[in-house]
Amino acid sequence: MKPAAKWGKWATYMAVCLPLIYSLTRWAWAFGIPLGVSKQFLIDGERDTPGIWLFGAALRTVGAMGAVLTLGLISRWGEIFPRRFPFIHGKRVPPALAIIPATFISVVIVITGLMYNRLWIKGAFPGGGGGK
Repeated sequence: MKPAAKWGKWATYMAVCLPLIYSLTRWAWAFGIPLGVSKQFLIDGERDTPGIWLFGAALRTVGAMGAVLTLGLISRWGEIFPRRFPFIHGKRVPPALAIIPATFISVVIVITGLMYNRLWIKGAFPGGGGGK
């Protein structure tokens, strides 16, 4: 195996595993398990914003599905549709099928990150930095 292919596989596995690990925390919180936070944090969050932990778990479920789809970068099913897809099995997967959603999600993540940083600088978060 070429060094670039070995490095690429390692990076792909990390791109799959890390979001799944983060998803576990959100799913734990939805079930009331204080994984990495205090029980009071979960209680306060639910009191202040009812349903927040369930909503977070739902978002992370979508994120986990995306993480698993990342395996398509190094798998045959990322290039050729598998047999379980009627009418299109055996045909090449068009690059746009991955590029368009990935671009959309990337833009959303960048915008969200910029908004978060702007709010942090303005001091919108308790104990957070910036302007206060």
